[in-house]
Amino acid sequence: MELLKNVRSLLIDVQRVLEEALPGYETHALKPQLDKAILDLTVEVLPKPDGSTRTTAQQVAQAWQNAARGIKLTHPALYEELSEKVMRMLDVRDLPDPANELLQLEAQLKKAEGRLKPIQDRLQERDRELAALRSQIGALYQALAEAAPNVFGAKDPQTLALQRIAELQSGKAVPAAPGKKGGKPAAPVDDRIPSRAVLEAVAAGQRQFTQDQREWSVGECLGLTGFQYTPVEMINHGDAWMAKTILESPNAPA
Repeated sequence: MELLKNVRSLLIDVQRVLEEALPGYETHALKPQLDKAILDLTVEVLPKPDGSTRTTAQQVAQAWQNAARGIKLTHPALYEELSEKVMRMLDVRDLPDPANELLQLEAQLKKAEGRLKPIQDRLQERDRELAALRSQIGALYQALAEAAPNVFGAKDPQTLALQRIAELQSGKAVPAAPGKKGGKPAAPVDDRIPSRAVLEAVAAGQRQFTQDQREWSVGECLGLTGFQYTPVEMINHGDAWMAKTILESPNAPA
């Protein structure tokens, strides 16, 4: 079926090119043959009515329309006579050819798709830039948390970041003690996996996680929430939120 649709689309493109490039195409012997081939393929690719439902008036009208197109190709005089009767019944002087309208709509659709493609590409590029920007902001928030760990409590990560910057500017911030030059930072007093006491203190806003505890908590919360958030979003929720999430889980530390 997909092959028939592709062939039909190709024939429609060929027909459009011939109409534009071949003078006198309307009276050329190739035109009725090409029209009939497109019509036959159109009938083949039309969705078949569901046998479990009654035939609708639209399906009946479509079937009569397809039959009329066949008569136009095989018995043009009879088709003209039928057209005149239909026009008298509708009280109109001209009947638009649905096939031509369909071709025009398909051509317009292809043009619209061509204009839409660059827009989709730009949106995808914007999404990549936004993801990179979010990652950079998350890293900045984490760096501020490590530089001013004594500032916490604000639920909004932007407000909390501004408070930490102000603390750093005032010179009151007490960053974590660095390790030896060229080595890793000194090991925190608490274990990497926070105890229940540590979790309760963090959940109450009395302290924050160490860097290792925060990394462990992010991974734990990702699993507990079914990976609904990214690690950056998890950090933006804050240490207290992660501590409460872990304490509410069935496997919370005793």
